[in-house]
Amino acid sequence: MRELQPYFDDLLLIPGREITTFQGHANLFGSVAMIDFRVGSADVPDWNALLTDVERAGGVISINHPVRPSGEQCMGCGWTPRGAVDYGRMQAVEVVNGLDADTPFSGVKFWEHLLDEGHQLTALGGSDNHDALLPAVNVTELRRPHDSDNPSSETLSRLRRGSGAIGTPTTVIYADRLSQAGIVAAIRRGRVFIDVAGTRDRSLDLVASVDKQTAHMGDVLRVPRGARVRFEGSVSGVAGGEMEVILDGQRASLLKDRRIASAAQSFEFPWCADGKRHWIRLDVRDGESHLALIGNPIYLR
Repeated sequence: MRELQPYFDDLLLIPGREITTFQGHANLFGSVAMIDFRVGSADVPDWNALLTDVERAGGVISINHPVRPSGEQCMGCGWTPRGAVDYGRMQAVEVVNGLDADTPFSGVKFWEHLLDEGHQLTALGGSDNHDALLPAVNVTELRRPHDSDNPSSETLSRLRRGSGAIGTPTTVIYADRLSQAGIVAAIRRGRVFIDVAGTRDRSLDLVASVDKQTAHMGDVLRVPRGARVRFEGSVSGVAGGEMEVILDGQRASLLKDRRIASAAQSFEFPWCADGKRHWIRLDVRDGESHLALIGNPIYLR
């Protein structure tokens, strides 16, 4: 990778690996240090022991496809750790794996459950393509056996054009600089959204403000009881779709008009604090009601 990087001025190559165990899979980004993956052995008795090694190695770790069924086709694919896991030592969850965004095997609900428990984990998407040399994408091979819903027509059209499985979905990250350290820090910070179809021309942002405080996706906003919080955001590339405000895992009727009428649209809505802990984020659906964009939360404390 070090030899290849100078040939690409605007493509950053970051080392990563899938840590594969019988109790679940996870990606580790931004480190080349050796990690003993033998969870359940004398040397690595549980996932917390593995996380200790990960912290020494640096980088960010993300739980992969947490609700996938485990079996002969994918040993340990589902997230089934034995014993309690300290999720405060993890940074992210893969909530979209390939084309599963609108299926029961999406990781969104798993992730939102952890958010409800008070953990601040960044949602990521991954194509999980194990054969980057395929000359063209066979859509049927991208499907998992348990995926019940069809992908959007836009996603299928993109894949049939041969644009490839890599980058479907795409994790879009707001970073201070295009470097390994910059990307790793940005994932930890959480100003991230997922473009489910990997279109390269869609965007989503959300900002909350009260008094002189401002918070972006991934940030914490300290809000006194009774304070009126102003949320402002923007969405582009999903004309004809609609926005969904998600409050603590449930759709909330905070937007006067959820429809997206133009190629680039701004919006705002108020929210009154009740003195309790909450999180608010955005989803965007396309004109066929498929998930198009998935936003990360702003945490209200």
